[in-house]
Amino acid sequence: IRTKGGKEVAVEDVFAGTDPTGGMSEEDLLKLDKEHSDWDNAYSSETDNYRYRTNAGFLVHETSRIAMEQMNQFYRKIFDYKKGGGSMRRCEVRVWKTRGEFDTYNPGTGPTVGGFYSPSENSVSTYGPRTSDGFMQQPIEELWSSLYHEASHQFTRMVWKTLIPTWLNEGTASYFEGAAILPGGFVETNRIPESRLRNTVYQIGGKNPEDPVSVEKLEPGPDAVKLWEVVTYFQPGSYPGSHYSFGWAMVYFCMNYENDSCERVYEPVYKDFMRSYTDSGEEKNVGKRFKKYFVEEAELPGVESYEDLEERWKEWVLNLSRIEFGGPEQADVLIARAKKQLEFEKPEYAVDSLRWALRKRPDDPLALRLLGETLTELKSQDAALFAFRRLVSVGRAQADRDAALAHYDGTGAEAAAAGLAGI
Repeated sequence: IRTKGGKEVAVEDVFAGTDPTGGMSEEDLLKLDKEHSDWDNAYSSETDNYRYRTNAGFLVHETSRIAMEQMNQFYRKIFDYKKGGGSMRRCEVRVWKTRGEFDTYNPGTGPTVGGFYSPSENSVSTYGPRTSDGFMQQPIEELWSSLYHEASHQFTRMVWKTLIPTWLNEGTASYFEGAAILPGGFVETNRIPESRLRNTVYQIGGKNPEDPVSVEKLEPGPDAVKLWEVVTYFQPGSYPGSHYSFGWAMVYFCMNYENDSCERVYEPVYKDFMRSYTDSGEEKNVGKRFKKYFVEEAELPGVESYEDLEERWKEWVLNLSRIEFGGPEQADVLIARAKKQLEFEKPEYAVDSLRWALRKRPDDPLALRLLGETLTELKSQDAALFAFRRLVSVGRAQADRDAALAHYDGTGAEAAAAGLAGI
């Protein structure tokens, strides 16, 4: 808990010491947005790594400022580029109020283009979720998803000066689409964009794309995308739209697949494979180079050929789908995973699993306690306090605090006491 304006507020509500509304009333915000409603008078500002210009509203402007600096640090980590900081040319973030304005100022983009990165201008362009008459035409999350995807291409251009396999470019950009900005301003990364996962399962051969959990028999159609086509696509420009989900799924697999010791064994392979495209002496055949890194040098038990790798990938993606699209009971699977990750001293991975478990069962007391303890270990004190505070509330909410608490190894009183001890 922190004090702000003379009152106590939860720590996640004062991210970076700011409130996105600036403390203004709804009336004040509407008046300000009207003053900046046309592009010539759009909101504009700068942060360390970006310039911002938007007429989509004060909240879009301020949220962009909060989110993009966090995403910039995540881009640096994934691309292994100036991770410790360092100056970069500021990228301009442009968000038009409506799709119509976006099309007017960016002719020729086409109806399926939700945003784009311009290398010559070092700018990212997209549009807000409302139509000209104020109605929502898409969820606000689509704006952030497009922005996170397109802004990553600045780093693609920084790292690679020559042609690279498209899945490294677009698949990695799609990986960032899952990032979510939480109510307090914290951007949670390494999350799943559900449309990408759903389409991947469908392409693999799921019978019903709306129910990817119940996949029992894989029956890919004659026109289904093949993973090999995606990982060997090596041409200027992007690949077909049908390839995007597989590209995302391959990158997400590299970032998250764990062996029996909870080691993410393909993450360093992916990083080495990326770096290989800065080495002029490397194998030129894209298929042979992929097999060299992901099969031969990875030396994963049970993966002796590309076909073995593809089967391992398919199996992992289907299991991922069962968890993501499954019900609250999947929290138990994720908590068990987190316990194993903690046993093998992988607290950062456990945090991902526990946060995922809490999306499945938002007030799960065991997940809250383990998350608070793990974040304390990682010295992420504000986030730990928030988890412990929720645990106290869950424990105290039980009518009979001396009775066993559901999904917990103790009573409501003991859960509340654990939360207070953590605080």
